[in-house]
Amino acid sequence: MATYYLYRLHPNGRFAGRDELKAEDDAEAVALAERARRGEAMELWQGPRKVRVFERG
Repeated sequence: MATYYLYRLHPNGRFAGRDELKAEDDAEAVALAERARRGEAMELWQGPRKVRVFERG
């Protein structure tokens, strides 16, 4: 299992919070992030690597 971080962003682009996710791979981490989404913009990271950007909406 790998550790991923889901960074939530305010509409003004500032950091709003972070969730830690455990997943086997990027695809599982993206699926978990999509389920945790509440309409805000987010970025999914694994260490220094940006995995995906989720636009607001």
